[in-house]
Amino acid sequence: MKSKWIMVVFLLLVLAVSMNAYAADNATQPAAAAPTAPAVKAAPAAVAPAAVAPAAVAPVAAEDDAYTGAAEDDRIYVFGEVTNVAANAVTVAEKEYDAETDQEKTVEYVFTTNEKTEIDGKASLAEFVKGDDVYVEYVKEGDKNIAVYVSLE
Repeated sequence: MKSKWIMVVFLLLVLAVSMNAYAADNATQPAAAAPTAPAVKAAPAAVAPAAVAPAAVAPVAAEDDAYTGAAEDDRIYVFGEVTNVAANAVTVAEKEYDAETDQEKTVEYVFTTNEKTEIDGKASLAEFVKGDDVYVEYVKEGDKNIAVYVSLE
């Protein structure tokens, strides 16, 4: 009879620990309910509303790209191989998968550069050579691809 009580107590203990772990795990995960607006805390009673500076609540603008004024989110990214380098341009071939043909294809991009294009891994664009693997961040301006960042990989 004593061993049955020990077994019952043991099972209840395991159940209690499991339920506690389950509750703690669910408490750290976001609820599936619709998102709500964040709660706004009231100022402490000792602080008068006029003491709050208006600049403290001003929205922060997204950081703009130095060359184009476009938000950093507007940048497009390419990994590829240099196929040609000119005074103010670089051509990069990127391998892409074509779902229609179920084959890999090579797409060439020509990137225009200027004095604001950031170069990493080489002293200047002129030092890049055919076959170098590069990473390029660029923005579209009409039909031109303006390189913002070129990095040797």
